[in-house]
Parts: sequence; C-alpha cells; structure tokens
Amino acid sequence: MKKRIFIFCIFLGLLTAFVNLKENISRDIGYLENTVGDKAEVLENSIDDVRRAVEDLKY
Repeated sequence: MKKRIFIFCIFLGLLTAFVNLKENISRDIGYLENTVGDKAEVLENSIDDVRRAVEDLKY
C-alpha cells in the first residue's frame, strides 16, 4: 500500500512539473511574439522614413 501511495505522489509531482513547464513555455513564447512584433514595427517605420528621405532627395 505504501508503494502505491509513493508512486502516486511521484506521478502527481511529475504532472505538476509538466504543467508548470507548459505554462512557462507559453508565457515565454508570448513575450517573444510581442518583442518581435514591436521590433518589426520599429523596423518598418524606419524603412518608411528612409523611403521618404530618398524621395525628398530625388526632388
């Protein structure tokens, strides 16, 4: 009986670890998506500024 309780406790511990790992990975992916999105927007704005400057130089 003690062996079953011990195995059940180990199972619960492993299950908890996997759930926490999944949550941490999801949070990190969300952070990376937001960071990449922000940097892409900044880069896009910079490219637009360069295009405008080139157009201004043409005329």
